[in-house]
Amino acid sequence: MVASLNRRMTPAAALLALLVFGLWGANNLAIKISVEAVPPLAAAALRFLQALGIMALWAAVHRTSLRPRREELRELVLLALAFTLQIAALNVGQKHTSAVRGTVFLAAHPLFVGLFAGIFIPGDPLRGRRLAGLGLAFAGILLTFAEGFLAGGGLLGDGIVLGSALLLGARLVMLKLIVQRVPVTRTLFWQFLLALPLFALGSLLFERGDWGPVTARHIGALAYQGLVVAGFCFAGNAWLYAHFRASQVAAFTFTTPLWGVLLCGLLAHDPITPWLLAGVACVTAGIALASRA
Repeated sequence: MVASLNRRMTPAAALLALLVFGLWGANNLAIKISVEAVPPLAAAALRFLQALGIMALWAAVHRTSLRPRREELRELVLLALAFTLQIAALNVGQKHTSAVRGTVFLAAHPLFVGLFAGIFIPGDPLRGRRLAGLGLAFAGILLTFAEGFLAGGGLLGDGIVLGSALLLGARLVMLKLIVQRVPVTRTLFWQFLLALPLFALGSLLFERGDWGPVTARHIGALAYQGLVVAGFCFAGNAWLYAHFRASQVAAFTFTTPLWGVLLCGLLAHDPITPWLLAGVACVTAGIALASRA
């Protein structure tokens, strides 16, 4: 079991990781666009309703049973709860900060993956170079926070997205441990299925008057989140975490903030300030350094 948890990544797996995390780079921008008209929890429900269909289709094609065993239920419920909190925090936080800043804060989640993996996964300890890399990534977070503090705005959204990054780090380590015993497709299917009614209920209770005019732009952003990110990227990410070292897989997310910052600047015209560039440089360099441990 320990050996399977800590295999080094192959070249093919590295290419898959680059594709997955590159596509993920536009996710915060897509979320920011969608929550302009669709409330955060409703947007999450619509996003993962699409992803649920993709997982069901994938299971049918590969003849994977989606019926959980009794001993799997507790882990799947806990994973779904962590998932619901993480996505809710991401969507709510992204509504209250810029797409580019949300991208940088969420991209710092390998900092938390490394911390939690060092505690809970045998054979994946925190050592000198990895600690140095994670410390550099944390410095990048502080630099990005400092810009928001000096500018006098956005700190609430920044903090909520950073909280989502912490929850994402914990959830990815949980996911890695669970998929050693439960098929990836079944795990993701139940993660989405159990979270959907929670998103829907939360939206009905708290978001009734928060809808705006929905255009093709918002529908396209939701489709990108659901089909590309929550479908392909989630499945690819889970497969990578199931087969290779958690810290090495997480390290490939250094491409996500780079693509995210570039796309937010080009498509959303978010301001790319020196503080932000310094922050994303530290986060990226720190994650890359940690990957070499």
